[in-house]
Amino acid sequence: MNKKAQQIQAYQTRVEQIKKHVLDSFYYLEAEALRYKPAPDKWSISEVMEHINLVNHFYIKSLSKAVHAATDGEEAVLRYTWFGKKFARTMAPRKGEVTNKMPTFRKINPVARAKQGYAVVEKVVFQNFMDDLDQLSELLKQAREKKVNRARIKTFAPLLRLSFGDGVEVLLNHTDRHLVQAGRVLSQKG
Repeated sequence: MNKKAQQIQAYQTRVEQIKKHVLDSFYYLEAEALRYKPAPDKWSISEVMEHINLVNHFYIKSLSKAVHAATDGEEAVLRYTWFGKKFARTMAPRKGEVTNKMPTFRKINPVARAKQGYAVVEKVVFQNFMDDLDQLSELLKQAREKKVNRARIKTFAPLLRLSFGDGVEVLLNHTDRHLVQAGRVLSQKG
């Protein structure tokens, strides 16, 4: 197995670990627990999950375009950029905690979207989450046989593009970050 296949396998393992964590920790909670807000300006678990979905859907769409546009062929390794690695690191929780707060763009803020009439339905949110991770896993599988290193993955900053590997890393680190947040909300519920 070459280095690229190992990198992709590691990502697929992370996807499965994330799915298991969500199933074990949040999926079967009652609606009351999923809607609980520790403070009026804080997100509920359902809102955290909706935010993850909005971000994941955006990145998965871009990753999908990259995989489908890439030519067939082998690559020895997934390449990362200096900026992409740095950006992905800022998303990752450190020692199980989110250490740096980041502003949320309005279009991916579930509270702002609710004011525009979008509803957060708990079971739909979790089904969308699982579906997105299944789609990501399938894209990773397809990427093994494609030349994806030249792809440029869109971000929410219009001029900023990431490599394929950077895009996957950002998506997974962002998900981990907000699952820590959801865990914190659950522990505050008591």
